[in-house]
Amino acid sequence: MQTTGFKQERNGMEENKHIQWIESEQQWVVWDEAEMAVGFYDTYGEAETAFKYYCLESFDNEDT
Repeated sequence: MQTTGFKQERNGMEENKHIQWIESEQQWVVWDEAEMAVGFYDTYGEAETAFKYYCLESFDNEDT
């Protein structure tokens, strides 16, 4: 995964390697574990929420 023009919008939060600012898109992108884009978001908070839901949906189903 290549970092291009990282923009911080967090308040003392730990960096998440699955959330990245894409300068050319002017949006945050959420990457899955295979480095495929899950979605694009206007704010880091939206991207972080989307990533949390993605993880809950993806990894919660592994038990069934």
